[in-house]
Amino acid sequence: MKKHLNLLIIILTVAVFLIWLYLDPVDITAQNNPALNQNLDTNDVADSSSKSIPKPNKTLFHRPIRTIPKPTFADVQYGPHEENTLDIYIAESNEPTPIMLFIGSGVSNSGNFGGRKNMSIDLFRKCLANGISVASVNYCSGYNIPIQERLQDFARAVQFVRYNTEKYNIDKNRLAVFGIASGGGASLWLGFCDDLADPDSSDPVLRESSKPSVVGSKNGPCSYDLLQWPQLVGPDPDPDKSIRKVHLFYGFNSREDLFSEEGEKIRADVDMLGLLTEDDPPVFLSSNRNNTEPTDEEHYFRHPRHNIVIKQKCDELGVDCGLISTYASNQLPLTKSDRNNMLLAFFMRYLKPEPVIAK
Repeated sequence: MKKHLNLLIIILTVAVFLIWLYLDPVDITAQNNPALNQNLDTNDVADSSSKSIPKPNKTLFHRPIRTIPKPTFADVQYGPHEENTLDIYIAESNEPTPIMLFIGSGVSNSGNFGGRKNMSIDLFRKCLANGISVASVNYCSGYNIPIQERLQDFARAVQFVRYNTEKYNIDKNRLAVFGIASGGGASLWLGFCDDLADPDSSDPVLRESSKPSVVGSKNGPCSYDLLQWPQLVGPDPDPDKSIRKVHLFYGFNSREDLFSEEGEKIRADVDMLGLLTEDDPPVFLSSNRNNTEPTDEEHYFRHPRHNIVIKQKCDELGVDCGLISTYASNQLPLTKSDRNNMLLAFFMRYLKPEPVIAK
């Protein structure tokens, strides 16, 4: 009986190991996925002539870690709110490293969002393996803080990291920001708004530049002027709800406030598409939503047409912009690893001259 039990334990152990190998995510390269041999800077609307999307480099390949480890510096306060904290992961290097700030999706009306729980483990470990430090940005989400104030918090996060470059062994001139959904919109706003550095400020953090070297957005909005969305994206799938709540997004008491002098100024100040100019940093855009008429609030917010209008204006202005879409008609389906490889390859053009071979 004991012999049979030992044999059963051995069989189960081997089976678990084989299942782990089978399920283990492997980085996609041009050698094992034909999609990566195509020009991936195309979709059914955007111009395909740009050379912005480099093919993923096979040197990004290595077996992934299963969870995000403890930060090198955890819960670092960067702003006035309790939720304004950073989790910072320092890449091993004798020289100052580039850094990517990650802003996750705000998924509820209150609480602390955007941190390491929202981060792609695949993207996280690829950054560290290639000598790019990472800071996940935690923040307040929802109607309790108006969008214009929340964006100022994100700017301060960038300035805070730059102010502490010696402490964190960071090169302040090689700083990327990448976000998902609402975090993607924040990333675009940081890239397109005027630099908020105030050299005369009594706060040394605010003397630093708020302008990233390169930005990226996945499923993010093209503008936080929500009144423009029907024209840019399509009909609002729930217009009655929008009429009731859109003014709360800016901290207003009524819908009429949106059309006041103050309301129009605030909406213009958070309109990323309107702020975009020819001297803004390079942009990487991705989407994994269908390019159909918006079906619900989530689809409306993360619709690929947000990316398309940003791409079109970047092309008009000569701003380097890469755009990929999971559902483009001339592309094979892209995995999360595909998208992360292409994002990182694009970022590394502006952060590092050559990727480091991952061991």
